[in-house]
Amino acid sequence: MKQLNNKVIFLTGGSEGIGYECAKAYAHEGANVVVVANNPVTVKRAIEELGSEHLGICCDISMDEEVKKAIQKTLLRYGRIDAIHNNAGI
Repeated sequence: MKQLNNKVIFLTGGSEGIGYECAKAYAHEGANVVVVANNPVTVKRAIEELGSEHLGICCDISMDEEVKKAIQKTLLRYGRIDAIHNNAGI
């Protein structure tokens, strides 16, 4: 069994660079990864590469309301969040 099997990881800044490498590692260990970033093109690409069991959300994390909506979307899809990895830089 994988270490993160069926865990839900909310990952900001997860569509490029170190964040995307973390997203791949989480997915490899069985997690459902929610990739949150402000670039719709890279979010879409990340989810296409990771697979449809993962969720991509375009969000500016410096905006409280956008973050609240991203969390709501995550909860609607998965019913919970097991970990938050704040990788995005502002």
